[in-house]
Amino acid sequence: MARLDRLGFNHICFAVDDIEALVARLRSNGVEVRGELTGFHDRQLCFLTGPDGITVELAQWG
Repeated sequence: MARLDRLGFNHICFAVDDIEALVARLRSNGVEVRGELTGFHDRQLCFLTGPDGITVELAQWG
């Protein structure tokens, strides 16, 4: 698993409106979800393994 605390580019983040529904849909389509939804300050986060092993972050503010 790639380290997210190293210097330099390590992942890409997308803002989403309904993170729970999106994560459920992605899981049902075979996308590898890395962990569970996590609260962080004023948002919910989830990390996925994207194409070519690139880490993808989903974030819902509010």
